[in-house]
Amino acid sequence: MTQEIESRHKHSYSDEYRVQCAVRQLCKWRAEWGLQKFREYLSKHQIDSELLKLFAEQWQKGNKGEWGKWI
Repeated sequence: MTQEIESRHKHSYSDEYRVQCAVRQLCKWRAEWGLQKFREYLSKHQIDSELLKLFAEQWQKGNKGEWGKWI
């Protein structure tokens, strides 16, 4: 999925890394805050739909936002 976003938006390696870091941060907050607080956060902020898709994929695979983890 990351490669799809990269090809559509012509991201560089550093942009791909930035996307992965943003997704890991979302995973970390979801793990730390729990579902209710995380949903409140999402309702108050506009987050790119592609980023949310990547978050959902990573969360489902077990990524809880550990540093450098990408599944």
